[in-house]
Amino acid sequence: MNDLIGEISVSNPGISFTEETNNKLLKMKELLENLNKKKNYLGLQELLIQNGIFSGSYCRSFLPFLYNCGFTRSYEKEFHINQYFTKYGESYLKILKSISEINSDNNLSKKTEVLLQLYEARAEILKLALINMKKNNYTHFNLYKTFLEFIYKYSTINKEEFYINQFYIQKNEVVPEKIIRNYRNETIKLKEVIGKESSELLNNPYTYCKGFLAEDQCKLVIKDHNGNYKINESEIDFIKEIIS
Repeated sequence: MNDLIGEISVSNPGISFTEETNNKLLKMKELLENLNKKKNYLGLQELLIQNGIFSGSYCRSFLPFLYNCGFTRSYEKEFHINQYFTKYGESYLKILKSISEINSDNNLSKKTEVLLQLYEARAEILKLALINMKKNNYTHFNLYKTFLEFIYKYSTINKEEFYINQFYIQKNEVVPEKIIRNYRNETIKLKEVIGKESSELLNNPYTYCKGFLAEDQCKLVIKDHNGNYKINESEIDFIKEIIS
């Protein structure tokens, strides 16, 4: 899926592991684990739609996303429905289930400590998902990679800088350092660079990208006091691996 921003066609995964998506994943797991039958990709999609878990358009984005994360088996052939998730997918789902159970348990001692451990485990699985996207040449991997490349070079990124970077990527060029410097010094405005005002930019590509990479998911980037995103310094070696 691509979103057209003026002359910029920005890759838009349309997916990240939000709380809503995770809840739907758990429902999907519950539905599939008791079905000992074979289905192909279209059969699985119909099953999920019929049971009200995903819409057709969401399936077409989400199922390839799961596969490229390494969470599900290939959907090119028929497969056993109850064996659809890989060991990484099963691990992620177990973590989600534990988080849900602990959040609803008001009597658990050290609840915060246990949740923090689970959030760390979840982030580690999602980092493996990012590695799998790289290996699989996933269509939208480059969006995450260029986001991290920019932030590694310039220390922070915001929505407008994200689109400035994408504007130059679309032209097969590297954004000139002078452009970023002048934008940050407010000697050049966004519209002078990409021909669009900030209010005219769609939120989705930036939102999904930083959502997947930020604190609630991969924990590779964190929000600073200005609302921009910066590198989580404890993850610098992993980030170098991803952008290499």
